[in-house]
Amino acid sequence: MDVILLDIAMPVMNGIEVLKHLKSDEKYARIPVIVITANAEEKNRALELGANDFLAKPIDVEELRLRTLNHSKLKKYQDLLEKTNIILEQKVKERTKQLREALELLKEAEYETALRLGMACEFRDTETGMHIKRVSLFSKHLASLAGLSEEEQELILRASPLHDIGKIGIPDSVLLKPGRLTKEEFEIIKKTHFNRRRTPKGNAKVSRFANSANNCSSTP
Repeated sequence: MDVILLDIAMPVMNGIEVLKHLKSDEKYARIPVIVITANAEEKNRALELGANDFLAKPIDVEELRLRTLNHSKLKKYQDLLEKTNIILEQKVKERTKQLREALELLKEAEYETALRLGMACEFRDTETGMHIKRVSLFSKHLASLAGLSEEEQELILRASPLHDIGKIGIPDSVLLKPGRLTKEEFEIIKKTHFNRRRTPKGNAKVSRFANSANNCSSTP
């Protein structure tokens, strides 16, 4: 339905009462209503209730045709705009969902990379054992107990596998040495901090947490 022509003077239920029902019903509220009346007070009352236009009696047929045509066009434009908005909202929801899924996959890939880097260090040092994943989960749990936010807990979970990443730059002769380290060998151990800072920049927050963990765990 594009336009409603409503005569105020009707039996049983007059046009004012009909207009109230129309504008209170979501199904009909957006349909343009042109009221027909010879009473100025009724006209003003109808406009207050949401009538879109009015025609005075006696009706001019040509004026009726033109006003009806104009409101019909306007209604079609409004319907088209509403449909377009609905489509756009749906597409935004779909794109947002896809983006969230992509971000989750990226987080998982980032975490998996950190785990594999940590495991690469463990494979070079048999004393540490396969504990990277366990350290990661424990670190997050401790962060939770410390009252850190969910975001910070997640960052610690993803960064903690890198706590021993400096081992990659240590020669096997030093890393796997069974006895006490010499002064020169100890210097090599300490330089892992310097070498780590030369690695490419990544996620700033993750790097900051990883650096903190590395600083705390890089003792010989």
